[in-house]
Amino acid sequence: MLFRNTLYTGPVILQESIRALNKGAEIYSHFLCLFIPMFILLNPNLCHKYQNYARDLLVHFVRKTKSLYGEKYLTHNFHCLLHIADDVSTFGPLDNCSPFKFENYLQTFKKHIRKGSKPLQQVVKRITEQMETTLHEFKDSNLGSNIYHFGQHCNGPMLNLCDPFRQYT
Repeated sequence: MLFRNTLYTGPVILQESIRALNKGAEIYSHFLCLFIPMFILLNPNLCHKYQNYARDLLVHFVRKTKSLYGEKYLTHNFHCLLHIADDVSTFGPLDNCSPFKFENYLQTFKKHIRKGSKPLQQVVKRITEQMETTLHEFKDSNLGSNIYHFGQHCNGPMLNLCDPFRQYT
């Protein structure tokens, strides 16, 4: 969500606050060298036409990062920016191949983790438990018949693991 907010509101919000800093105009210009290519590469109408321009801006952004902030800030993620424009040729707009649309799902995964060790195993176990407890059809073997639903409703207590969209009386 932070990325999306920055993508759409960053230039407006950061313009005054960054420009007030020492080297502010240069830092703001540097931010735009990331903002503009990301906007282009995420847009299906612009990504192919301006792909080379976006690549050039990203190369400039990475080079300028070193001179503005120092080499210690150049991580592997910055290096990956040099290749992200090429992904448009293969996959189309970045939303077709990126995790941006799933970034808010991280909170759901975090809720499945109870302790610090083996987080992946915990998430898989919680999701498996959730899938096993979701009731789609229920047949009471003691009665030997199906339970009939008289009407769906959307209010009432439900377990967190159950499907919150289906409640019946």
